[in-house]
Amino acid sequence: MPQGFAKMTMLEALSPEIRPAPLSVGADVHRARLRGRSLPGGPDALADHELIEMTLFLALPRRDIKPIARALLARFGSYANAISAPVSDFLGVEGLREAGVSALKLVQAAGQRLPKAEVLYRPVLSNWDRLMEYLQAVLVREKVEQFRVLYLDNRNRLLADVPQATGTGEPHAGLPARGGQARVGAELHGVDSRA
Repeated sequence: MPQGFAKMTMLEALSPEIRPAPLSVGADVHRARLRGRSLPGGPDALADHELIEMTLFLALPRRDIKPIARALLARFGSYANAISAPVSDFLGVEGLREAGVSALKLVQAAGQRLPKAEVLYRPVLSNWDRLMEYLQAVLVREKVEQFRVLYLDNRNRLLADVPQATGTGEPHAGLPARGGQARVGAELHGVDSRA
């Protein structure tokens, strides 16, 4: 064993070609400052590029994130557009790899699940506004129309939201096969539809 090897950290033992660049003291201070502003100030305390930075901190802990965040904002225009962009649109962003894209898409998934969880097993069709709030939250970032079937119980509580088809941008009549609807409806009510 080379002398002093036992005192090396795992990071120091990596060859210099694959060793990540150490964060500067300034980067650590910058991250701490953003965290310090985000917790007491809430979502409005940070600009869009800072929200992107904080999202990427989790996926890329040893990298300078600011250039990637600025590139994403320049390309997509806003935090919301960046996290909802298709995965293929991230390919040209320098420095952004699978871990960073996964972090951004995870935030999008969480944002889509929150409104669903809020209304699941609660009255949905008790009024038109409540239904429109739900659909707006679920579909707000979709670029192509969707035909969805909402399954409700007798108290108008949402049992399932099942996308049936995505559109092409052309007007069409939404008439899915009835057999699929009957099967899903039976399963939601605990009936064996194969019988």
